[in-house]
Amino acid sequence: MNITYTYKIIAVDAAARCMEIVYTAEGHQTMHIGARLPYEGETLEEVVRMYAPIAVWETAALSIIAPSVGTTGVVNTAEAFNPDPEKFANAVMWEQIAFEKKVATALVKFGVLESNPTEVPVAQL
Repeated sequence: MNITYTYKIIAVDAAARCMEIVYTAEGHQTMHIGARLPYEGETLEEVVRMYAPIAVWETAALSIIAPSVGTTGVVNTAEAFNPDPEKFANAVMWEQIAFEKKVATALVKFGVLESNPTEVPVAQL
């Protein structure tokens, strides 16, 4: 879902290092969000994006499934917090590969590398 929004800073408390931002988007609820102030070297827009209520707006449009009153269940936290080591290792590996592809793409874009080493050329038959 693509949501275009506007923002307005309506309060700033430098001593408390925070501000209040009002986000508005057509067809969505106006949201007042408390956010931290930008740090040195960081733009206001970066912080505004960080605190934007996009997920709230997106989920507000979804249909819900209400459980029946009295529904019970059992949750084994050992399974939830101790994933299969092999699956976890694979997930970590794929995250690292995705990160390296992004870095390589950026290095090519800025002329640090001539070609992307994460792209393997396919031999012509």
